[in-house]
Amino acid sequence: AGRSWPAGAAGGGAMQRRLVQLLDEDKVVLEQSHRDLCVVIERTTSAFVRPKPSNAARNNGLAKKKPGLSRRASYLTPMASYHVRVGERFKELPTGECKAANLKTVPFHAVFGIYELLSGPYIALIRESKQTCSRSMGAVEPGEAEETMEFRRASMITILPLFRNARDLSPTMRADEDRYLDYLYSSFSSHVFYFSYRYDVTSTLQRRAFRSAMSRGAPKQELWRRASDRFFWNREAVQPLIDAGCGAQWVTPVMSAFIEVRDDVVVPGGRGAKDHKFTYLFISRRSKFRAGTRFWRRGLDFDGHAANEVETEQALLFDDGTVQAHVQLRGSIPVIWKSPVTLKYAPKVVISEDANGNAMAFREHMAAQALNYCIYGLTRDNLPTVSMKAIDAMPPPVLYMERSRSGSSNASNSSPNNSSSDVRNSHGSRTGLLGRSGKKEKAPKDAGSGATPGKTSWRHRGKRGEDRATAIATPAVAALRSPTRHDGTYVLADVAAPATPFEGWNGRIVCVNLVDCKGSQEQLGEAFKDQVDEAMHTVSGRQNMPGLTYVWFDFHRECSRMRWGNLAKLLERLRDGLRNEGYFYQLGEAGHRRIVCYQSGVVRTNCMDNLDRTNVVQSLIARHVLLRCLAGREGVAGVDQGVKGGDMLSGAGAPMTQPTPVKDALDNGSVLDSGLVALERVFKDVWGNNADAMSMLYAGSGALKTDFTRTGRRTIMGRIADLRNSVWRYYVNNFCDGARQDSIDLMLMNYNPRVERPSPFAPLNLHETVASFCTKIYVIFSVVFASSLVVLDRNLPRTLLLSITTVAAIVAFTAVRIFRSGGRIGTRIVAYPRLVSDRLNTEANP
Repeated sequence: AGRSWPAGAAGGGAMQRRLVQLLDEDKVVLEQSHRDLCVVIERTTSAFVRPKPSNAARNNGLAKKKPGLSRRASYLTPMASYHVRVGERFKELPTGECKAANLKTVPFHAVFGIYELLSGPYIALIRESKQTCSRSMGAVEPGEAEETMEFRRASMITILPLFRNARDLSPTMRADEDRYLDYLYSSFSSHVFYFSYRYDVTSTLQRRAFRSAMSRGAPKQELWRRASDRFFWNREAVQPLIDAGCGAQWVTPVMSAFIEVRDDVVVPGGRGAKDHKFTYLFISRRSKFRAGTRFWRRGLDFDGHAANEVETEQALLFDDGTVQAHVQLRGSIPVIWKSPVTLKYAPKVVISEDANGNAMAFREHMAAQALNYCIYGLTRDNLPTVSMKAIDAMPPPVLYMERSRSGSSNASNSSPNNSSSDVRNSHGSRTGLLGRSGKKEKAPKDAGSGATPGKTSWRHRGKRGEDRATAIATPAVAALRSPTRHDGTYVLADVAAPATPFEGWNGRIVCVNLVDCKGSQEQLGEAFKDQVDEAMHTVSGRQNMPGLTYVWFDFHRECSRMRWGNLAKLLERLRDGLRNEGYFYQLGEAGHRRIVCYQSGVVRTNCMDNLDRTNVVQSLIARHVLLRCLAGREGVAGVDQGVKGGDMLSGAGAPMTQPTPVKDALDNGSVLDSGLVALERVFKDVWGNNADAMSMLYAGSGALKTDFTRTGRRTIMGRIADLRNSVWRYYVNNFCDGARQDSIDLMLMNYNPRVERPSPFAPLNLHETVASFCTKIYVIFSVVFASSLVVLDRNLPRTLLLSITTVAAIVAFTAVRIFRSGGRIGTRIVAYPRLVSDRLNTEANP
């Protein structure tokens, strides 16, 4: 309760912050040492009219009549909310021993967010954190302050009620409240979160370098505005602080990621050359869009967001300030599909039959990847001065999307009362023509021509309203990543558009598909290929997506019977693409930094779950690029010639005059092992840890094939571990992932509890628990036992043996049928998410 700050309270470089709760008032103050301004959160009371409850609700005690109130007044329930404002610390907090006794103080490192539950608001605080990485990155220009790369790992997150007097709840609501708190606790404890007070942990090294180069002399943006919305996991939870103007000091972007730092990695430099000594930084950032569990979040949604999307960046940090980095991407197969659980080991795959919806989602997804990883208009002349900020501000083309369906009107004929800039139709797509302000404008006169009921068309408005290609993806997704708009609405600049949406796209997206060429996986692979072929068709002599490449490699067939060497075939097919894509290379010279070459493109890898096969292939690509990075450093060491030649732009480096271990490993080494012992030990261990971390979050178990990732070969113990993980995955995916999905949706605020809503945890129709299923088996056993006892003249041993055998045969037959084909029994037993029903999986809900 004292006003003094204990020495080292924050620890490890963390900011000294604390929450002060005034017990005699409905007020909470967030204060920070050496700052006069604080954040004040106060209770505000308002009333709302609850709809007349049903008989079942009355029986549960939801509408008990209060003494002294009329029947109608009993439905007026006071709703406790809160108000956030900025105040002065010494005016908001009382002084004196008497007043200080009514204070409750909680030290913390950062605010994760504020959650409104049934009883009132709760605040999630990062109470403890550990500094994972802290490294000076040098100055952008001589004389400027040096930047520090810092990653802090949240080690304890606490959920506290903001106010002492909570709202009165019925027993049912209290049970729901406890369940919500359990969900938040489960989600916070199962995820690994990272943050920083000044360093943008959500951006790659290349993006940060380009942004810094472009913003020289300009005021620095607030950290939360610079953060990438894909990896800003607490963005919605801290919105009240942003609205109150507290973003600069109190909003800390938090991301879910796997980060590992290995210092003092040494690679021999060859005869007469210095050894390469560097820090290996590995980051896998998980996207918050379509985040969830293995079978409940698959494929794309209608906005083009892919499930289980992970951006993996590996970087080599040298003592002289030189930085080399490369980025890869993984994500679910980019078509609209689902595979709802039914107790079948490999659930049935269902692909959306909406061709237009699939096409739009695919193109939105690829357009987003182009804007995230492909550089527009970069040349050798303007390379040092172009930044990702300029890419974000690039004027996108103005598009008109027209949808006509039976029973609904076109965007140009929409109701005048519907003035929202985010108009959604029954399919979840946005309609209307949006200008700079986000307001709906009149459509071109010929926009409504050629519309077919039940189909969707995209029209590109060129000069004088000229219509261009249909079904094209738009770089308007750049607006989705704008730091000022996070509601998913398009904010398009009303400027002249390029000839095609991807004109000026100086980059390449290589899609590597590792699914099988048989069964349902083949259907998904063909659907993926069809979308790529359609996206690559030419319009007016130009390609829609000139840099899109599709590579289908049947991993299981090619690598069956321990033929792991066949992975060299895949790497050979990707070699040219990796060379053209390049990598990020920044030299630290005399107090400032200079960009030598950059990465313009990305390899996007997927299998069915984007876990095991994907991790193996990504590790092979990462090893190849890492060796190219070291070879490029050998080629330019001590030579100040800037960007020179296509080889330098692609990151291959200048020709080397003498062989080195790195060059020998790059030219003659195995695809599975470079032969550099110290490097391989670190590299394989880090990639194995990454595989387990990503698999645990998405599938609920450790990764498969990690023995190959860690050692380069399959072992008996590795196969046993795969069997154990497969069994555990089966159990978790069928009986636990429903609650896990709910916990993620609640943490991301995809679902907001409300008192006026019915309980989402009411029993589902035709749903059956495992306990009731076991009870039925016991009843069957009892009937068989009693019948056998009568037939076999009360011979107890024979009766018992026959009963056990009969019931075991029935159970085994049923289990095999369920395991192989699922069916109604499996559909009724599995656990479903209760909070957010994915539109793609609604058909599977009972």
